[in-house]
Amino acid sequence: MFHVESEYTVQYGYRYFFDKLNPQTGVSVQIAQLPIVGFFSGTGFFNCFGHYVFQGIDSVLQNGDNANALYEVDTLGNLIRSFPMDTAQGTWYLSTFPSAGTAFYYAIRLDVFTGNWIAEKINALTGARTLQTLPIPTTYSFINSAQTITRNDVLWFSVYDQLATNTYLLSFDPANGQLTYADTLLGYGYDYEALNYDCANDTIYGFVAHGDTVSGAELIKIHGASGTVIHTGITAQGVLNDRFAGRSHTRLTDGRFYMHTFNATYLLPNFYVSGPTFVLPTTAAQQTLSVFCMAAPRETCSFYTACETNGIGVLAETQTSLFPNPVVHGLVYINGEGEFILTIFDLTGKRVLEVSGNKGMVVSLASLARGIYVAQLVTDGKTAVQKLIIEP
Repeated sequence: MFHVESEYTVQYGYRYFFDKLNPQTGVSVQIAQLPIVGFFSGTGFFNCFGHYVFQGIDSVLQNGDNANALYEVDTLGNLIRSFPMDTAQGTWYLSTFPSAGTAFYYAIRLDVFTGNWIAEKINALTGARTLQTLPIPTTYSFINSAQTITRNDVLWFSVYDQLATNTYLLSFDPANGQLTYADTLLGYGYDYEALNYDCANDTIYGFVAHGDTVSGAELIKIHGASGTVIHTGITAQGVLNDRFAGRSHTRLTDGRFYMHTFNATYLLPNFYVSGPTFVLPTTAAQQTLSVFCMAAPRETCSFYTACETNGIGVLAETQTSLFPNPVVHGLVYINGEGEFILTIFDLTGKRVLEVSGNKGMVVSLASLARGIYVAQLVTDGKTAVQKLIIEP
């Protein structure tokens, strides 16, 4: 798994690195220095193309206009591209989410000057955006440690009412513009923490914690289809005085949950636990690194293998596929029966090739240079998008 690390030295001041982290031992290795002077800890994920995406602050523009950007790097830390995330100072992003079934990102942001809340839909290839204004009061602020997205691209996040001192858990469906207040925590100090989505069971798991509580946090469950929030009454216990502030967290491809807080690092086998309490196991080694934006790679554009048919990526064996990948002799084979449309994009989003025909045919890619591309395959009303590597 990978993450952004903040490091301070007297000689260099604050610097930010792209790191690879071993979830078994907690040992982290720096891969590359990032061209940023800050970042937003609510964003860190792997996209459909196997690249790590996070939101940072440009080291040249810094506090000026267009300073916020969405950065995309490969697993060697090479910068693939970046998209400007705002046009003026004073715009703050709660988080950016990867779509489970399309080549888009979603973002929730707050304009601190106007108080307007905005939902954005961002084309992952071109950076083009569409905007929706959300009916959230201007007196609310965001909490960037609790957010996730379901396989139907419904966004879940929490906000804080500064006047009533309540915290609300919201869901937003970009498809119909519906904003729902799903749950409320009454009183100052309560937070939703570390929301993680289990695609196979269409269930969100997370915690409710209190800043002054040392006895742990309550496990909550949310069914993705109904949006029903269940307070289980089961208490998760960690190290002493850990307030369970989810500084950064992710779900590994094998289903395990990994969370780094201010006090400890936890590796939980799964969320299928029974009460009244359970102990969050810590990793074998603890580090004092400033670890943020943790993310484990995804095999496809769907969250997990069980959900591949609900999204784009490598389709199930009974459907259409494109192989071999990597392409080694300039030829790819489209299996199955019926018609297809194959479109190839370079990493700037430019369409470089489009071919249509019947499944079962061989397509020549000899006109394309060696490198990494994005292949979009449309067949039977379904769209698959995957990274395509062309070798000599």
